[in-house]
Amino acid sequence: RTYALAKELALGGKGCDLHEGADVCTDSKHCQAWQSVEELKGKWGENFEKYYSKISQAVDSTRGLVMVYQDALILPVYHAISGGRTENSEDVWQKKIPYLRSVVSPGEEVASKYKTTVVVSQAEFVKKLKERQPSLKLTSNNILSEIKNIERTQAGHVKTLKIGDVTFEGKEIKELFGLNSTNFTFSEQKDDIVITVIGYGHGVGMSQYGANALAKDGKKFDEILKYYYQGIEIVKIEDLLKGKH
Repeated sequence: RTYALAKELALGGKGCDLHEGADVCTDSKHCQAWQSVEELKGKWGENFEKYYSKISQAVDSTRGLVMVYQDALILPVYHAISGGRTENSEDVWQKKIPYLRSVVSPGEEVASKYKTTVVVSQAEFVKKLKERQPSLKLTSNNILSEIKNIERTQAGHVKTLKIGDVTFEGKEIKELFGLNSTNFTFSEQKDDIVITVIGYGHGVGMSQYGANALAKDGKKFDEILKYYYQGIEIVKIEDLLKGKH
């Protein structure tokens, strides 16, 4: 709700830059995910009533409430699994946003994708890197010794690293090898390179698995939101529009 309203053109938002005149689109990789009831029935099957009831209850119990920071709607970004600590916004998007601070996110280890591995042959590893950086001087011999100067964020994600004579960004490696996050390490297994990945997503804002763990620990929705979005307030939208809350 807060995200959609923050993008609404009538409220001063920037709208959807892929669709002129639209506030938001339903592309989950660009604006906000949306599925029809029929699609959800197909997705959830016999669990539809159970899941839909929980979502409806959450929506109804928070109806009209939005998150603000210094009287402005926030950008409430979220991800699936932080890997134990969320990211500072500037470590991912170069812009420091005061309410998107790195916080410990416990209880995520139960997620099936908390820790994943990608195995690629040494030859394929070198090939993919050279496709991105043709000038790279690297062979399949002693690859691990050629991976140096790994700079990590406060949350442990790779910002930059040097492979051979070229510096890569962590997000480049994530994209090249289809990793779930930029929190990764390398090891060797015979003629293969094993990339071990912690977490799923960009790591900024609220962790869905972390929030679920906090809820199971007895935390209320407002406590969870104020934990992941530092310094915010939760107010009624009508009060915000009137300039008071």
